[in-house]
Amino acid sequence: MFFFLSLCSSEITCKSPLKHAPPLENAELIWFGLVVRHGVRTPMNIWTPADISGNWLCDSPDAQSPRMHVSSVDGVRRRFIRALQTKYAPFRPNCEIGELIVEGMDQHKELGNFYRQWLVDEMKFLNPWFDQTQVSVRSSKVERCLRSAVSFLNAF
Repeated sequence: MFFFLSLCSSEITCKSPLKHAPPLENAELIWFGLVVRHGVRTPMNIWTPADISGNWLCDSPDAQSPRMHVSSVDGVRRRFIRALQTKYAPFRPNCEIGELIVEGMDQHKELGNFYRQWLVDEMKFLNPWFDQTQVSVRSSKVERCLRSAVSFLNAF
């Protein structure tokens, strides 16, 4: 049972080169669909002892899809970054279980840049300016998925 639970909770990451299929000779691209999963995230369990789990960064001022916690004091709106201070916080300094980390946002930025170069710059399939009649985006309501989509679209 322990082996099974350990296997289910293991985190597997891989990095492959970004490439697209070669165009077919004498063919015209008429529709394109892309299905992606969220980027790198914190583990889905908290079994790792806090002293060896390390630090995880899920928000920063230069993140691709930062959390936008906004506070209004005296009519001035300020963005602030959440910091989890308690010793029981799963992944310090500011991450919850299964949350997208800044590295995952950067992965989606890289992917968005890749598809923009291919579909807009090389293939001329999409307009250089965003046209909502040409692009549709769908995501589940899980925060890591929404933030992955925002990170992709910021670069795309």
